[in-house]
Amino acid sequence: MRPSALVFLPARDEEAMISATLARLRAVQTRFASACEVISLLVDDGSSDATVARAVSAGVDRVVRHDRARGLGAATRTGLLQA
Repeated sequence: MRPSALVFLPARDEEAMISATLARLRAVQTRFASACEVISLLVDDGSSDATVARAVSAGVDRVVRHDRARGLGAATRTGLLQA
């Protein structure tokens, strides 16, 4: 079994940038595919735009949503707990 690496992306209202960010992450996943499985997790911190929809269409592996903005610390904690 290959080792796994979880990359979590805390985000709030990142509709404009999330697709490009995930494209760069996919390039890393491809590069390291033989060494390990790279899993992407978006921690959406109460976005009011289409951040989640864009991330899903760009191929993010998992999404966890906060119902309201809680801040970077809370989004980071959520990502670490999911790991």
